[in-house]
Amino acid sequence: MRNAKIFSFVRISENSMVASVRIARWLAHRLQVPLDWQMERQSPPVDVLIIVNGAYGFSKHLEALGDAIQSARVVVWVGNDYTIIPPRDEGDAGSPFRRAFVQRRIDGKLPTIFWHTCEKWFRLPGSQYVNWNMLTFDEAYDLKRIARRRRHATDDLFYYGSFRDGSGKASRVPLFRRYFVEPTVRTVISSPVDKFRNAFPRCEHMPAVTEDFHGMIGQFGLGLYIEDRKSSEEFCSPANRFYEMLSAGLPMVFQPECGPMLRRSGFDPTPFVVENARAVRKMMERREAIGEKQRHEWVRDYRKLLVDQVDSAVRALP
Repeated sequence: MRNAKIFSFVRISENSMVASVRIARWLAHRLQVPLDWQMERQSPPVDVLIIVNGAYGFSKHLEALGDAIQSARVVVWVGNDYTIIPPRDEGDAGSPFRRAFVQRRIDGKLPTIFWHTCEKWFRLPGSQYVNWNMLTFDEAYDLKRIARRRRHATDDLFYYGSFRDGSGKASRVPLFRRYFVEPTVRTVISSPVDKFRNAFPRCEHMPAVTEDFHGMIGQFGLGLYIEDRKSSEEFCSPANRFYEMLSAGLPMVFQPECGPMLRRSGFDPTPFVVENARAVRKMMERREAIGEKQRHEWVRDYRKLLVDQVDSAVRALP
């Protein structure tokens, strides 16, 4: 792609586990375009500016990014998280960054194009569905390696992910209570925060896994896949955890509400649904058969699928 640039709100580092950094690095390599996270003022304008979503409120380069947004012919917003809302192109935006999107509309420039996992954004005119979460499927996936892991697998339930409390649709706490208040099997929660430990003292707690990630999670008994109510009502790709657990060989069980959106993505979790902690104990007895069935039915060439989606999105650019 000629005269293009990718901007990341998060500092780029080689070993970062931040999803947006992983996406930005992979996309820059795939498209062979420069990747920047320190936008300078008065940089030469680019034809296509690709912005990878992140916590942009913490960026120190928003003013320079605003200049780049106004001068680019095409602006693409890459997104895989419904909690990060892209700036609107209307209203009385105050910051130079937000104002840039409004100014583009006033100047009659092309509206923002979205390459997104969430239907709310990829259904907009000119935008494309790209399942960035497929990027977390382990490229080193190997059935022999998984078989070795499973020989040492324990009979426990494993969960990792954000706590996400509050009273809105994004809260996961009511779901956690189903499985963690009165666990019927040894239950291990991996998290960098203390909220889990304080709320669910009957579970065992460990820090976030940072080394030998797939090897570590692949040795637990079952992995619990939970999504909040918003994710159950608005279509978005399966979470990173889905592809991570699948490629690690960790058999998965699912809360009932996951069914509709997972089926839209081509995965039917019905045989693996657990309504509560008591159901987890029953499912644990056949965990290895569950894992084999999921790997047989759900493992695909996810990297090729992602490449095809991105190439299609690039070809569709105006």
